[in-house]
Amino acid sequence: MRIRRIFSLLKMQVQASMRDRRTFWTMVLVPLLMMPVLVLVMPLLMAKIGTAVKLDRLSVAVEGQIPAALSAELSGGILPPLKLTPVENAEKAGDKFVVALRVPAVIPQAIGAHAATLQIYVDRADKRSAATVLIIEAAVARYNQALLAAKLSSLGISPSAMSPLKTSTISAKPGELGFNLLGMILPILLSIWTLVGGQATAIDTTVGERERATLEALLAAPISRAEVVLGKYLSVLVFGLSSGLLGLCGLGISTLIMKFGVSHSFGPIAAIALSAASAKLGLSVSLSLASGVQIALATLSLASVLSALVLLPCIYARSYKEAQMYVAPTAILAMLASAPVQMKDFFGEFAALFWLPLTGSIACISDALVGNARVGDLLAAISGNLALTTILLALALWTFKREAVIFRGV
Repeated sequence: MRIRRIFSLLKMQVQASMRDRRTFWTMVLVPLLMMPVLVLVMPLLMAKIGTAVKLDRLSVAVEGQIPAALSAELSGGILPPLKLTPVENAEKAGDKFVVALRVPAVIPQAIGAHAATLQIYVDRADKRSAATVLIIEAAVARYNQALLAAKLSSLGISPSAMSPLKTSTISAKPGELGFNLLGMILPILLSIWTLVGGQATAIDTTVGERERATLEALLAAPISRAEVVLGKYLSVLVFGLSSGLLGLCGLGISTLIMKFGVSHSFGPIAAIALSAASAKLGLSVSLSLASGVQIALATLSLASVLSALVLLPCIYARSYKEAQMYVAPTAILAMLASAPVQMKDFFGEFAALFWLPLTGSIACISDALVGNARVGDLLAAISGNLALTTILLALALWTFKREAVIFRGV
């Protein structure tokens, strides 16, 4: 088998597929933009709708005079602002208000001033009280941060110097994934993106060549059938893997925006609120270098199987319509392969799950998203996918060698 001729055929097939600009940009833009929308826009939208319905500018009773700066913080942030209603006695306002504030006579307006306590009276029987208290505490935190920043600025000290110690949350039970909607959705999306990215190339390099009458010239060239099949397979893999990796790039961009962009633009409280909304919706991400490497390798392994799976029926098809009909069930198969992963928590640790083709890669991606990357599971998934890919390519070669199949649409 001659590697140079395989890559020459691969280059030719890739150039032919890239001529269709609409298909190319669909494979690029859809996976690249889908993840930021899913990870960033969706939590904000759902959090905004959800809290608006539950809070609806909830009125908070206030006893005393709130400084303008603190009042502005209570009305700011990304969460719904509160409606502050003056009352004479906050402690007795529980009949009409879910939350009431008692403001001290003197509120510190600079660092170094006498400390004071803002008392919050809460009707814990009302479920809205917890969210309201969160808004108040976030506003007080922003107020304190503003005072601290002003004091440090006057001393010529950067505010970042006051946060030398950071926190890192680690699961006490690494084997438990918990509820993670992204861990359920992302592997399926990767499968679909890989199929969409490779589908057009698989059809074009088989049925397309047959309809353009260029397949005969290719078979007459001094190149073996095995080299032809492998070159076509690699071209499908390139486009399918590109779509999958672009989806992962979108996930990486979303993570960076959530970690740095939101905090820099709107403050740490906004970043915390976005993270909390993402966690509540099951869209939180816990990525490390090891997790990122596992996701990339699992995606490559997943794409290798799906590329062979989509190429095989296209070799047998006689027309574009017939090829599309054969390829359509592969998307259903990819979704069915994720079903055992969704039920993993009910059955506990099940090592054989990672040896299943497609399913093993999906399980590895799901684990890696919550920081539970394990080398043994990844190697098992790659082995299972490699075995199935070898079988599918052998079937594709056997089919491609049958003259009755290759020329039956002529």
